[in-house]
Amino acid sequence: IFAKPTTMPGWLQAFTDYNPLSNLADAARGLMNGTPLGHSVWITLAWSVAITAVLMPLAVRKFRQKT
Repeated sequence: IFAKPTTMPGWLQAFTDYNPLSNLADAARGLMNGTPLGHSVWITLAWSVAITAVLMPLAVRKFRQKT
């Protein structure tokens, strides 16, 4: 989040391009500063939907097992 991806090795740059926390930080910075957002907001929303879609059924299943 705090280091510029251009200073990182190639494989790590690819990881930071689609890392949910990096994209969230980029989106928040862009929204607060009024700068162009690029794809960071859409990637953040996609990660949020994907994480919810995977973890929500698991959480509901676990909750039902305990009751």
